[in-house]
Amino acid sequence: MLGLVLALIGGLNPAMAQDEEFEFSAEQLELLERYAAIEWQEGPATGQIGDIAELQIPEGYSFTGAQGAQDLLELYGNPRNPSMLGALIPNAEDEDWTLVFQFSDIGYVDDTDRDKLDAEAIMSDFRAGIPAGNQQRRAMNMEEMTSMSWQERPFYNPQTNNLTWALKLDFPSGTSINYDIRMLGRRGVMEATLVGDPETYASVVPVVNQLLEGYQFTSGNKYAEWKQGDKVAAYGLAGLVGGGALVAASKTGLLAKLGVLFAKGGKAIIIGMIVFFGAIGSFIKKLFGGSDSETAR
Repeated sequence: MLGLVLALIGGLNPAMAQDEEFEFSAEQLELLERYAAIEWQEGPATGQIGDIAELQIPEGYSFTGAQGAQDLLELYGNPRNPSMLGALIPNAEDEDWTLVFQFSDIGYVDDTDRDKLDAEAIMSDFRAGIPAGNQQRRAMNMEEMTSMSWQERPFYNPQTNNLTWALKLDFPSGTSINYDIRMLGRRGVMEATLVGDPETYASVVPVVNQLLEGYQFTSGNKYAEWKQGDKVAAYGLAGLVGGGALVAASKTGLLAKLGVLFAKGGKAIIIGMIVFFGAIGSFIKKLFGGSDSETAR
């Protein structure tokens, strides 16, 4: 794991990393120091996802709040995103995934169209947006997306008010699978995205779903607490998956952001790298003499 991280940040190999005479470059040290400064909250504990929700963090996992999650984005060359509220990672070195949380205050999403989700139509719209996303990626010197398909079609659970789907994103250097969970609340939607290796995706999804059983909106923010007069989203579930995302894509490059933030492989490794850094958190703390924080910022 350490060798892979070092290779990602500077073309190093495990033998070099284990050489007692080896020295990090100034750029590599800065990268590691900035990561080490992020405060992680280790389970068992309760992680606060802004003032909107909370997550029970089991033993063996670490969580960082809004500031830490935004620091991670900035660390890997992305603009700070105020809607990014948290990130969860496993501590085990052989688990390569991360779960990021951000909140979209679009208002209450009416779920009455839950039986009308047209996966093929939504995917057609997604694919139509790929050229625009690739244009932005080229401008940012990022790897272009070659294709997109459903790994799992959109599914809505009316008991939990969770909408889930999984996108398979193909790049010249490899494939990424994004497992998306949209948890509907009174004032908007909490977006949880799983990023991991396609080879371990099938085994990780059940783990993540179990972890999310420990998620809940705080009092006053729950879907069932919606009241007449509250803000209502401009679209329903279908729009949440496809149409709403495409509107955002035309304004902010959301489809490009899928590659910038969540693709694994080549120049598109950004958030995916968090997984590897998280797995060697103890190494970084030893390197800089840090210690685990009791609370996340």
